[in-house]
Amino acid sequence: MSNDLFAGIGVVPGTFLLPRPDADWTAWACVACDQYTSEPEYWQRVDTLVGHQPSTLRLILPECDLPAPPERIDAIHAAMRDALNVLHPGVTEGFVLLERTTSTGKRLGLVCCVDLEQYRYDGAKTLIRPTEETVASRLPARLAVRNGAPLESSHVMLLLDDPQRTVIEPLYARRDQLSPLYDFDLMQQSGHARGWAVTSDADKAAIAAPRTPAAASCTSWRAIPLWARSSRAVTVNIRPSCPSAARS
Repeated sequence: MSNDLFAGIGVVPGTFLLPRPDADWTAWACVACDQYTSEPEYWQRVDTLVGHQPSTLRLILPECDLPAPPERIDAIHAAMRDALNVLHPGVTEGFVLLERTTSTGKRLGLVCCVDLEQYRYDGAKTLIRPTEETVASRLPARLAVRNGAPLESSHVMLLLDDPQRTVIEPLYARRDQLSPLYDFDLMQQSGHARGWAVTSDADKAAIAAPRTPAAASCTSWRAIPLWARSSRAVTVNIRPSCPSAARS
């Protein structure tokens, strides 16, 4: 299926790498790098929990550790290369339907890739827009991590304005017909995550399908940080050309 089908919405299918079924998924999935920036003790606890196990902790640079020396960037790239030995394509040219359960209830999402031609962070009226100002001082470290990186574990989330619930809810209603990908507890009392592969042409066409005029007029995407609280969101890989190490 051609990605031209998705040209009007700014998101596209992607390839998402997942750990082996026998891996410690709780250790693998950590929070986004821009969380707990004033609580280094949180990251110390995560480091102890992960130990020498494969983990996205080793693929990111927590903002509480900024600024970082060049050797830290080198270590992240080395960890990415090592991770390629324990990851496999959980989904190829598709999406991941996500359910996260916390003490406040369930939140649904769709893991996908973003068409960067449809995104600007300077306030332009593009299909995908930021909801807050970009902190330019944090960009050099992010660029250093991504320069030459073989993997991407994005910490971006999109809000989907879809009041008629035409995108995610129909998939979730028939999740028993989708192939399960994971079902595990998140670390540090962060809840529970389940995921299903969305790969059929019919399901992808339904995601990209034009909505009714009323729905289409209010279906759009906005980039937000992961700390924002929303019942429905889309986690994305912001470098579609690079395989994504899917992370909750």
